Amino acid sequence: MKSPIPLPRFSLKTLFIAVLGVAIAITALKFANPIWASSLFTLLLVVLFAGFLGAVFGRAERRVFCAGLVLSGLGYLTAVYGPWFESHVSGHLVTTRLLSYVHSASKKSTFVPVSASTSYSEVARMLRNAGGDVVISNGQVVMTTNPAMGVRVTTRRSHGDIMRVGHSLFAFLIAIAGAATTRWIWLSCQQVNAVTELADGRRVEPHG
Repeated sequence: MKSPIPLPRFSLKTLFIAVLGVAIAITALKFANPIWASSLFTLLLVVLFAGFLGAVFGRAERRVFCAGLVLSGLGYLTAVYGPWFESHVSGHLVTTRLLSYVHSASKKSTFVPVSASTSYSEVARMLRNAGGDVVISNGQVVMTTNPAMGVRVTTRRSHGDIMRVGHSLFAFLIAIAGAATTRWIWLSCQQVNAVTELADGRRVEPHG
């Protein structure tokens, strides 16, 4: 007997979008900076605004999907950035803990050989030439110097940038999951109601 509850279906297009989203998320976290943070947050707001318009002016299934998208996305943003929530709730979220771990794991150590007469500005220039991730002006830098050997530099991506990028990505994920779940519940209720009406022998007669 066929179940009245519709099972979720995933098309090849959905899989491709999911893989693309994962690739963008990994890239954004790996190279987290103010541009990535602002771009993702702006895109998130545009998507939520489009979802709001869909919830107001859409029809039936689309309206339900958009309403779930907006409520889930705004709910997460409120828990992270909202008044009172930012200081009492945000730090206890598992997503915040995961992003803090990502920040700790972003540490990179590089050794730059210098002589005792090398100036700090020359060390800075050498560090900038050492690689894209080893830039003094990007992120937090801790230096330990041994003039006879060189400078070992430990760099991390900015904690604030990683948090803003990560929370925007989690907001996207939760908004989409909320929208899909809301749509599935709505479709399930529609089908259950239809099966119940058939079982009870009720028919809707067209009006003349």
